[in-house]
Amino acid sequence: MRLLIFSIFFLLPVIIFGQDRIIVDAHFEDWVNIPVLLNDTANDNDLSNVDFTELKVANDAEFIFFKIDIGVELNLQSFNKIALFIDADNNPNTGITAHGIGSEIIYDFGERDGKIRVGTNTFSIDHDDIGLYSAPTVTGSIFEIAIRRNLIFNSTQLFQGNTVSIVFEDDVNTGDRLPNGSGGVEYTFTDNNSDEFPPFTIEKQEENAFRIMTYNVLQDGLFEANNQARYQRIFQATNPQIIGFQEIYDHSSAQVANRIESFLPSGQGEQWYHKLINPDIICVSRFPIEESFVLEGSNGGQNNGAFLLDLGADFDSELLLIVAHTPCCDNSFGRQEEIDNFMAFIRDSKSGEGDLQLQNETPIVIVGDMNIVGDRENYETMLNGDIGFNSIYGPDFAPDWDGSNFEDVEPTTTFTPLTFTWDNPFGSYSPGKLDVIIYSGSVMENTNAYTLYTAALPQDTLTAYNL
Repeated sequence: MRLLIFSIFFLLPVIIFGQDRIIVDAHFEDWVNIPVLLNDTANDNDLSNVDFTELKVANDAEFIFFKIDIGVELNLQSFNKIALFIDADNNPNTGITAHGIGSEIIYDFGERDGKIRVGTNTFSIDHDDIGLYSAPTVTGSIFEIAIRRNLIFNSTQLFQGNTVSIVFEDDVNTGDRLPNGSGGVEYTFTDNNSDEFPPFTIEKQEENAFRIMTYNVLQDGLFEANNQARYQRIFQATNPQIIGFQEIYDHSSAQVANRIESFLPSGQGEQWYHKLINPDIICVSRFPIEESFVLEGSNGGQNNGAFLLDLGADFDSELLLIVAHTPCCDNSFGRQEEIDNFMAFIRDSKSGEGDLQLQNETPIVIVGDMNIVGDRENYETMLNGDIGFNSIYGPDFAPDWDGSNFEDVEPTTTFTPLTFTWDNPFGSYSPGKLDVIIYSGSVMENTNAYTLYTAALPQDTLTAYNL
């Protein structure tokens, strides 16, 4: 049995790639053909664990991209002293003097703030002021960073020429710096990079496929009166068949299903099935929900849900859907507990040792706002079945039916080279991939995936889909 799946992410609020199309997704295959701009000497600092090694830089029409190897695993957005200096006009006599360059832009990743110098004026900035994105949002030793090129401050264009100078610094006593010498390392923009984005279609196309959406609607936002027309446009443009909602606290699953019915009226023989797992998880589906299970939350967390759907004669299969909303922010411990719990539920359901006994090769999909920040282990457990707390949640296991890992649909944010699913321009954290759709790739195929981000859609697409 092999099914096709349409996968779709939602953000709150065949193309052939050119070899230089960089996607900020924490995968680095797209950097293979990008030349190394600078190799830094290994073990050339005394007190800090940060040890810069390889720097690559690329660009497209909108962004300058950096791939930096820092030599130690850490969270780029917390608890470090790593800073990036950019001499945007490649003139050491303008900007803030540091390390032999004149930096128009300085950004401190661990502090999540920075400075811009225009003439004699210095401005405090955060990520949104320079259009900064980075991946992964979890701990790692190699990071991708993107900064927008069309930056205007105080009526001044910051990137004025074709060449910039760059310095990375670990700003601790005798911390590492790249390059070690004065004057930075120069990068010259090119104009032969691909501007094509990963392929996707907003509408569902293949008949032998079904479409899954995950949507954190932010504190019952689905029911805010002044947003109804907006929600209607989004749901009618995307037309999902299975929806995993998070953050619906004050409305029943029947109320949610009725609201979706008002957006997407049922045809003959159709209806919206629905089920609530307190306090905020709701599944709404065109396919009958045969069973549901409460997956208890961690201390300080909330319950998650498992739903067994009957996909009907067209697919001749059931589907196990996990919808989760794990703890946010610095609670990596709580996230690991909850992820361990629902992964153990999957393990036991496959082996016949749990409350649910899955038929062999039943498709499995995990969706939701997982708040994937902090420890890398939180994310990897969902893929590889490596349980963090074995004494509580049992042994590790190979999650897919063929003994392989689960797969992540890895959707690109529409009409961007980015993969963020959350963005708060007024917060200190830069946009990141906090939400997931993960699936059993041995019995399913991802044919279409995207994070809908209407702010980046071109006008003809907005018009075509009434967005």
